[in-house]
Amino acid sequence: MGLFLMSGISIFLVTFFLFRSEKNQNIFFTLCTLCFFILIIYGLFEFLQQSAIPKKRILLSSFNPIPAGSLLILLSLGPLSLLTLHKSCWKRKVLVFSLILGVIVIILIGQRGPLLALLGMAFLWLAVNRKWLLVFTLTTMIVAGTAYQF
Repeated sequence: MGLFLMSGISIFLVTFFLFRSEKNQNIFFTLCTLCFFILIIYGLFEFLQQSAIPKKRILLSSFNPIPAGSLLILLSLGPLSLLTLHKSCWKRKVLVFSLILGVIVIILIGQRGPLLALLGMAFLWLAVNRKWLLVFTLTTMIVAGTAYQF
C-alpha cells in the first residue's frame, strides 16, 4: 500500500508542478503508456509461465499481487489520457487494445482490491457520462457477481 501511495502522490506532484505545458503532459502520458505496455507484456509472460510452475502467481516484479494490480490501474492513466487526445484511428485502436489487455491482466492477477478499483473506475466513468441505465445495470451485475463469488 505504501508503494502505491508513494507513486500516486509523487505522480500527482510531478504532473501538477512540473508539467504545466501540454507538450510535457503528452510526454508524461506517453511514458506512462510505455510503462503500462511493458507491465502488460511482463504480466502475460508471467501468466504463460504458470503452466510450467503451478504455484507461480502474477506479481509484476513485486512480492505481493495487490500492488501489481494497483500499479496497472495507476499507469492506465496514460492510455486513458492519450485516448482522449488522439484522433487517429489506429492510435485509438492500439490504446483501447492495451487497456483491454490491462483489464485482462488485472483479472488474471485475481485479487479483490484491484478488481474492485477497476469496477469503481468503470462505475465513475459511466456516472460522469450520465449513462444512468448503464450505471444501474452495471451496479446490479457487480453486486450480483460479488455476492455469488464471495
